[in-house]
Amino acid sequence: MRLTLSVLSLAILAGCGKPPAEAPKELGKLGLFLFANFDAEDPAEMNAGIENLVGFIQKDDLTLDAVDLAVTMPILDGKNLGGLSIPKGVSAEDQIPVAMSGESKHNLQKNAELALEPNRVCIDSSTTIWSHREFLSDEQCWLDGDCETLQTLNEIRKENLFAKVWFDEYIDYRHFTLEDGTEVIGVKAWIEEQFPADKENNSWDQLYSVDFYIPNPKNEKKTLRWLSFWSSITVGGLGDDLYSALVREGIADAYTYGDEFIDGEIESCKNDRDLAKP
Repeated sequence: MRLTLSVLSLAILAGCGKPPAEAPKELGKLGLFLFANFDAEDPAEMNAGIENLVGFIQKDDLTLDAVDLAVTMPILDGKNLGGLSIPKGVSAEDQIPVAMSGESKHNLQKNAELALEPNRVCIDSSTTIWSHREFLSDEQCWLDGDCETLQTLNEIRKENLFAKVWFDEYIDYRHFTLEDGTEVIGVKAWIEEQFPADKENNSWDQLYSVDFYIPNPKNEKKTLRWLSFWSSITVGGLGDDLYSALVREGIADAYTYGDEFIDGEIESCKNDRDLAKP
């Protein structure tokens, strides 16, 4: 009897270990989960979520134009904001949520180095005509892998045919390590208030995004990309469908521009990186 009880006790104790980390298996819920848990002290669930995300990216035909890979995401609100809040006077229901897979022809290290460029013109989308990145934490420590996170504040000027606006965007980078040892970079971005545009009654109302750089398991010289972008603006005459198209084009721009900047041969972007602050 004593032996039986001892074996039973060991079995119970073994069963009390920490259960494997879990994450949503449906893409919409997974995107919300990855934003909400980005800053979690224990990254186990985030790592599980990123592993699920890799499966979705690998199902996409990455030879297609990036805009053809766009999908609509659920609204980001409540607890999924991960402690952030919707700006005062703005409704989360106004968000146009777009996510898109992609692939960089450069490896993870090259993409990590790109985060340290303070001038984001011709790295971000074509609507970014001026920008400056201030580093709020030690950038070299992050690049060397000795610091888990890199925190930045970005002053940005956006212009297109519909609106011109200044806004301040927080962008945080974080290293993650998957169960098989794969190193991944995650990026979370947000604004904390509504920013008025140059034209009266126009404004940039909300912006949240989560972005991942993952070594391609089939070719580690390349990096898988996935970015989900939740945002809304107030611009007279600009409907949701047209704004959604502009967001898709902006994400596609960023994928192309990033690779060209690393190449040192900027061809697609026609903006002036040396433009004086407007």
